[in-house]
Amino acid sequence: MKSTVWRVYAGVLLVGLGLLLLLQNLGIFQAGANFEAMLFGAVFILGGLAFLAVLFTNRTSWWAAIPGITLCSIGILIFVSALLPALGEMIGGAIVLGGVSLSFWVIFFLDNRNWWAIIPAGTLLTLAVISVLPPYLTGGNGFIVPAVLFTGLGLTFALLGIIMSGQGRRWGWSWIPACILIIMGLIFAFTAYNLTQIIWPAILILVGLYLVFRSVRKS
Repeated sequence: MKSTVWRVYAGVLLVGLGLLLLLQNLGIFQAGANFEAMLFGAVFILGGLAFLAVLFTNRTSWWAAIPGITLCSIGILIFVSALLPALGEMIGGAIVLGGVSLSFWVIFFLDNRNWWAIIPAGTLLTLAVISVLPPYLTGGNGFIVPAVLFTGLGLTFALLGIIMSGQGRRWGWSWIPACILIIMGLIFAFTAYNLTQIIWPAILILVGLYLVFRSVRKS
């Protein structure tokens, strides 16, 4: 990248730091842990914006989306934790994981030949959802976490199959892990809510009715 562009980035970083210091000197922000955290968060955000500027000036530099969005996510987390500590503790993991997931979605949408980016994008998004599950769901027998995990991974492979099929590519293999993972997720979900005593007999009944109906129809 041209040196003039890097000078612009350095200038923006210095302006941002100068504004924060000015707000502290004017008494708008009191010196202390919160201000230092916000200053630190601003550095992360500005660093992330520098990488995103690389991406916007050259779309082939898709790699810049990962550090760019990740650094911005960490900076946002620092700001949220400094201003609203309880909220930061509650959704901090989702902010960072969701940000990294977003970077891979951006990589795919910039060039759909990067189909591989869907897999880490969906996986990280699933982990972000798990990180914000309320305690009353994750407690007890603990089966709801693997239920969400396997279902999310299955939906990721299913989405991959749908997108690639829409582009005219044969991508039938992705439906194999998709079906297996979704079935495993449903089994964990049924176990989590103690529905196994109902679901397995129901499956047997439905299969039996199907066989009877098919035999009667043929005769």
